[in-house]
Amino acid sequence: MAKAKVNDLINMGFAAEQFGGAPGFDAEEVGGYVHDILDEVEVAVRLSVTDTVYDAATINAADKNNKRNYSLIKSAERYYCAAQLWQNRIQFIDQSAMVQRSNDVPVNPQKQYADLESKYIERAEKQLSALSGNTVEGGSSFGMVESGSFSRAG
Repeated sequence: MAKAKVNDLINMGFAAEQFGGAPGFDAEEVGGYVHDILDEVEVAVRLSVTDTVYDAATINAADKNNKRNYSLIKSAERYYCAAQLWQNRIQFIDQSAMVQRSNDVPVNPQKQYADLESKYIERAEKQLSALSGNTVEGGSSFGMVESGSFSRAG
């Protein structure tokens, strides 16, 4: 189960009306619009940080690093989900092809939404790179250093 919750995305300002009144938008169970996206995001994040790191990261962990990892993973999931929601919003607008023209609404909101999508992906990647202390531009990188008096025989 993802560490980010549907309510986290609603608190970021997303609403069913932005997606044509998507049924089950705020449902916390399988089949809910946002819930299903969070399930996909969880799989991607688990692949980035490993199941061991993901499972150890809890809000109530005794280890400070695991608490920190929980916060970073939850933020990354929120940002990846928000990026997907912006992509879905672009697709919804393209399908409906009814863009209002007024002083309040940009003539081309898809560009604005695509920029927001990119921003959230970048934020998610920064959260994941912080798990390992890396600040690699454009992606995450994880590694391991092994030292000791015995070398690994190959």
